[in-house]
Amino acid sequence: MYYEQVNGEQKERLVEPLGLVAKGSNWYLVASRKGELRNYRVSRIHHAKVEEKVFNRRHDFNLAAY
Repeated sequence: MYYEQVNGEQKERLVEPLGLVAKGSNWYLVASRKGELRNYRVSRIHHAKVEEKVFNRRHDFNLAAY
């Protein structure tokens, strides 16, 4: 995906999506990137594509608890 940082710069990020959450009126993508959990504000995602690679979701991850 291409994600706009706070400074306005767009960066390409390869992430493993785990779910979507709403906080107030904002939506966030919860994803794993390089083994760490990250939050990405959906309104800052400019372009995304599905890769052919697959990943295994962490067994201990619980979106509701996160």
